Amino acid sequence: MSMGIFNIAVTGMNAARAGLATTEHNIANVNTPGYHRQEVLQRAVAPNYSGAGFFGRGVEIETVRRIYDQFLDEQVALGQAQVSRYQAYQNYVTQLDSVLGQESLGVSTALSGFFAALNDVAADADDVTRRSVMLSRAQTLVDRFRTLDGLADDLRSQVNGQIKDTVLLVNQYAKEIAGLNEKISWLQGATGDVPNDLIDRRDELVRRLNEQVQTDVVRQGSSYNIFISGQTLVLGERASTLSAVPSPEDPQRLQLAVGLTVIPEQQLIGRGGALGGLFAFRDEVLDSVQNQLGRLAVGVAQQFNDQHRLGQDLSGALGGLFFAAPVLKAPIPSAATVSANPGLSLGIGLADPARLTGSDYRLSYDGTNFSVVRLSDKATVYSGAAFPAGPIDGFTLSVTGGAFAGGESFLIQPTREAAGDIRLAISDPSKIAAAAPIRTVTAAANTGTGSISAGTVNPPPPPNPNLQNTVTLTFTSPTTFDVYDAALGVSLASGVAYTPGADISYNGWTVQISGAPAAGDVFTVEANAGGVTDGRNAILLAGLETSKTLAADASGAPTASYAGAYNMVLSQVANKTFEVKANASANSALLDQVRAKREELSGVNLDEEAANLIRYQQSYAASAKAFQVAVTVFDTLLDAMR
Repeated sequence: MSMGIFNIAVTGMNAARAGLATTEHNIANVNTPGYHRQEVLQRAVAPNYSGAGFFGRGVEIETVRRIYDQFLDEQVALGQAQVSRYQAYQNYVTQLDSVLGQESLGVSTALSGFFAALNDVAADADDVTRRSVMLSRAQTLVDRFRTLDGLADDLRSQVNGQIKDTVLLVNQYAKEIAGLNEKISWLQGATGDVPNDLIDRRDELVRRLNEQVQTDVVRQGSSYNIFISGQTLVLGERASTLSAVPSPEDPQRLQLAVGLTVIPEQQLIGRGGALGGLFAFRDEVLDSVQNQLGRLAVGVAQQFNDQHRLGQDLSGALGGLFFAAPVLKAPIPSAATVSANPGLSLGIGLADPARLTGSDYRLSYDGTNFSVVRLSDKATVYSGAAFPAGPIDGFTLSVTGGAFAGGESFLIQPTREAAGDIRLAISDPSKIAAAAPIRTVTAAANTGTGSISAGTVNPPPPPNPNLQNTVTLTFTSPTTFDVYDAALGVSLASGVAYTPGADISYNGWTVQISGAPAAGDVFTVEANAGGVTDGRNAILLAGLETSKTLAADASGAPTASYAGAYNMVLSQVANKTFEVKANASANSALLDQVRAKREELSGVNLDEEAANLIRYQQSYAASAKAFQVAVTVFDTLLDAMR
């Protein structure tokens, strides 16, 4: 009997010692990330039967249990993925928003300053100082475009760098998880027990992995299989390699691949993790902003140039280019195109800056038909068997060097680099074409009350070669007139019906005559010789500031001025910044709630562990006392036997 008491006391001391060790282990790991509280599960040893019934034989340790809720841990990992996504997104969109909105860096202030200087030139066209200020303000405008485009390029490089760094972390975590799968499977198979601390470490790595990219975890036995957008990253003891590779359509654009399989970008944009945020920022904000800045730069340069070429500079020469207009970006061939037709290349031309959308496009050929898809809204803007040679959303395409093969495609980014390409084409203030190249004269001998307008040059440039020829409008009666080109010595028209205020257009100009001319009255349109103080073309140039010339609607009517087009960019970025900040805050709050629930269940509570220490200490002391009693009984029996 004393030996039974002795053995029972020993099992009690062992159970208490196991409880103390587990409690101390919990306390030691109170600050260990991903650690789940553990507890000792014990059970009574199978009893012995005697004639008086069953007598217990003490206690034994069943296992050390990990306090764990799979659902809560999965919610923490998912919540962490969303928080990391919005944090990465917010980091970059906030940078962009702060720069675009700065008065010293934004385009709005530069546009206002440039057109204010232009108005000064219109008021005093022969003032060289005012002309010099206008050129200086024009250079400032050019610099703003180029600075913002450079910022976009810098952000793109930063995003690429972070993608590469994140991919390295993902591969590191995947390799560690695969190694832990192997260890856990071996230990669990060899012992039949669960290695709690290794499982905690693996779950913590899964959480960290989800900070970088949202994954799907499938449990298979004691192993975790991990997938990214359907691609296998970890399968049991094997880890695949995630890589960041340049897109064959655009080498500046990184994409993700698992092994040789590329993950479609759209599958990453909607998912969590830092990588999801980086791809979403690039696709939803950065590409669009850079494209729209390019659209604005193209519009300002092309439309200003068009009007400038209809004017006359201080030397009397017709105006030339004011801006070196940015060139639309030629399409980049896909890898398939390069290998199939090394000589095949596409060209891109500007048809109408008002119709440019700021979107990217994809030209594809399936072997029978061509199609052009606008990527911003996935709309097919062209489909047909013939190559799309006509204007598409403000640009044209041309092809040289070979024939298309089925399956080939081109990525078209018409305005992506335009803001960085804009330059000034003149540096001499006298070359500013502020004057109109024509003027009108009313003969002093006229007897009627007719009057002629100053006249305008008809767009588009270049002007008619006979623009500055001297042309007379001679009324043969109060209701008809003849038109004669004195420079060519030919009649341009005779017996033209007169309508007061109606447009009269010849040789590339348009005038209006009003009032009641008399028979014999003569009106002349001629070169504006010596018109150095004339600011009529400068006035027309200044009118571009407030005219709606960009962002054409479905009918082709422009809907935005230059400032309005830039404000669209500001509004887009500001709205997205607000949205991302709000989502980041909301998801952080949700993550905190889920973490709190997990900590309540699985976290180490020091007060509770302190109470457990006392409980196990007292249990050990009681079992030790029982052991002492057993020893005394045993000694008494020995004495009695002597």
